[in-house]
Amino acid sequence: MEYQRQELLRERQQFHMEQLRAAEYRAKQLAAQQLTLEQQQQQRTSQPTAPEQGQDDLYSTAKAASLAAAGPLFGTIFPNYI
Repeated sequence: MEYQRQELLRERQQFHMEQLRAAEYRAKQLAAQQLTLEQQQQQRTSQPTAPEQGQDDLYSTAKAASLAAAGPLFGTIFPNYI
């Protein structure tokens, strides 16, 4: 009976260790994902927001095409983007 009790304790400890490892793994994955998102946001904010000289027409055409693809309601919902 004592042997069964100790075996049960070992199994419980092993279970809790597995739970801790799984929680640590999830936390690392989440931290890595957040770091990647932050780096992407920093890259977006560090890129120039206005097109370079000579690319105005290309930028305007691409913007108009993306707005047209968004549908007719886009201009009414987001009037500042037109």
